[in-house]
Amino acid sequence: MYTIINYILFVLIYIFSLRYIFTPIVLVKGPVKKRSMFPVTGTQRFLLLVLFTGLFSLGSLMANRMLFNIIVCLIAFFVDKNKPVLNGIFFIYTLFIFWLIYEIVVSPVKGYGFRVFLKYLYPFLVFIVAAKVTTTSLFVYKAVKVVFEVGLLGVLYLLVLSRIPFINGIVGAVIFWYPGILDFLVLPICIALAYYTLLKKKKYIAYIALFVVINIIMVNRTGILAASVAIILFSIIRYKIKSLPYVAVGAAILLVAILYVPSVRQKMFKKSLTTEEIIENRETLTTDDIDSSGRFAMWEWSMDRFYKGHEWTGSGLGVLQERFYSLNHPFGNIRIVHNDYVQLLCDTGLVGIFLYLSIFLFIFIHCIILAWNKRNPFVIRFLAMIAGPSTIAMGVASYTDNVVNYSLLTLGYALAVYGMVVGLNQRLRKAE
Repeated sequence: MYTIINYILFVLIYIFSLRYIFTPIVLVKGPVKKRSMFPVTGTQRFLLLVLFTGLFSLGSLMANRMLFNIIVCLIAFFVDKNKPVLNGIFFIYTLFIFWLIYEIVVSPVKGYGFRVFLKYLYPFLVFIVAAKVTTTSLFVYKAVKVVFEVGLLGVLYLLVLSRIPFINGIVGAVIFWYPGILDFLVLPICIALAYYTLLKKKKYIAYIALFVVINIIMVNRTGILAASVAIILFSIIRYKIKSLPYVAVGAAILLVAILYVPSVRQKMFKKSLTTEEIIENRETLTTDDIDSSGRFAMWEWSMDRFYKGHEWTGSGLGVLQERFYSLNHPFGNIRIVHNDYVQLLCDTGLVGIFLYLSIFLFIFIHCIILAWNKRNPFVIRFLAMIAGPSTIAMGVASYTDNVVNYSLLTLGYALAVYGMVVGLNQRLRKAE
């Protein structure tokens, strides 16, 4: 039954995707007033659909979802009548894509290399589509609202629907696994922070708490770390030198969760340590005391076989995924290395990881420049404060999770938001 539901949703998503792309201007509900309507183009409506449906992995069809999303994004890019928007990130990401293509050519497992390639290609395509179709502030606010609502739906599933057996069976077979949802939540956190600090909407304090607490309830260390980083970086961009109290709050969330939440503390360390023991022995604790769930051993094993001796170029795109998917390793039934950077180093070497990290760094620097320039329109500063911190927070999550594997729900959203700020900013400048 679940497979049938997934196939039905799969077909519907792409029927509507194509229908929207080739539809002329239509009216959709406004982002602020419930009864207000505003015009969007077909490709803009398509992007809203992509953002709304990103939560749906559709189980075994997830790889097909990625491929079909890439296809319809390419169609939308060429159908949209606006001029492409080019900036530094476009060229850096293009270099990265070409490097990945080279790594597929030299890879001994080209089929796996192509699969990994699609996961890196998809966020780039969403970025260039979002930059090209974004032309109005109203559309930006509508898109941000959709992303925020997806975050609320994810939390609703984790807190409520997943605890109802029959409903969990249906919904759980359709949407992403919980780590992907928690990695994605850094975006709704930044959106809530923007609404609270920039528009003084106090109700968003509760949403911030909700998006943070869900990580603690799910005992997700990566999510707690990413949420803390998102809050800290947003505060630095928003308040500059005055951000110290907010930075302290972000750091406190991480420390309090580790020290005072028993479930998190027990998962964090190999030995059963009390809060007092951790504080007293803080200077002698090492990585050997941290319970990495086998991650450290997997990373060392992977680097020894696929990175060492191939430091600059790696061993070819897909080699590490092929080894883990085939279970040809000493780590039981684990099929993922749980570190995007280890995988990138093993597959593409120092050249690949340098280009990839440059994308994150330049996005963050560009967002800081946009947010701190008071001559920029409010909507640009608003969006930049969301895009910069959330993208870096997802990059931090990549160190201990599979953010790239969840690109439909993680990096695809982050690059879409950044694409919107780039596209709208260039058009507003030309209109001056």
